[in-house]
Amino acid sequence: MSLEIINIFNTIYQIKEHRPLMPLELIDISDFESDTFDFHNWRRYAPGADANHDGLLFPQEQMEAFRAFAADMEDSIDAYSAPRKIRVGLSMVF
Repeated sequence: MSLEIINIFNTIYQIKEHRPLMPLELIDISDFESDTFDFHNWRRYAPGADANHDGLLFPQEQMEAFRAFAADMEDSIDAYSAPRKIRVGLSMVF
């Protein structure tokens, strides 16, 4: 039997700097105003970006979805050390 405890005191350290995917104030609706996409005709339709679920992606919906995505990327789990982990091992020999 073996027991391994990693980070016994559960202290979390920042191990690298992290930033948002891009500054949120730089996301502008003009970047999304090229077209309105219909899910019947566009093979890369993204249901998560379609806020009102009408099958059409409008620039406002695309911009809001991208802002939400960029904001979520700010909380990077790779920037901090791992929390406490406990591993228990058991071996049986016959």
